[in-house]
Amino acid sequence: MERYVMMKLRTANKEDFADVNGNKRLGVLFFQQNSIGVIEQKPCYFSENTEMINFKELYANEQIFVPVNPNEVIINN
Repeated sequence: MERYVMMKLRTANKEDFADVNGNKRLGVLFFQQNSIGVIEQKPCYFSENTEMINFKELYANEQIFVPVNPNEVIINN
């Protein structure tokens, strides 16, 4: 039997990956958007092994997405 999970995503922000003191938040689940605009299905986890050059480029281009916490307020612009 196949099972599927649907989750709402939002564009990541710096607070998702570091606390107010700049300490990395390891283990954060995120997804990457590829160059043709498709969000990859493979989940990624922010870790000491995350390839930071690629990550920073994708982040700067708003191509990193994190799951929406059901308790957080989302402001639609």
